[in-house]
Amino acid sequence: MQQQLQSGAAAAADHSHALQARVLAQWRQHHAAAHAPEALALGGSPGLHGSGATLHWGGRRRQPWLLAGLLALGLAVALAAWWWRPDPMLNELMQPDLLSQMALGEL
Repeated sequence: MQQQLQSGAAAAADHSHALQARVLAQWRQHHAAAHAPEALALGGSPGLHGSGATLHWGGRRRQPWLLAGLLALGLAVALAAWWWRPDPMLNELMQPDLLSQMALGEL
């Protein structure tokens, strides 16, 4: 009985390794096929790219720079809007008051 269990466990381990090898091979094929046009379009070979969170020659490499540029532009616009905001004290001083209007004979 124990010999049958050991042979069954060995067969299951062989099937598990074979399944892992097939999954890994399919993943590599899919990964290479998905990124091959990007690498070839830039004059490189399909092996010039990384996987997962690493940067590669494709479009994902430009995203951090684009995000940083948009953030810098937004910050510049906000700073300019704050810098050139109208001064409420100056606007109040520019309004004619009642006494000056009476002195000029407008009221």
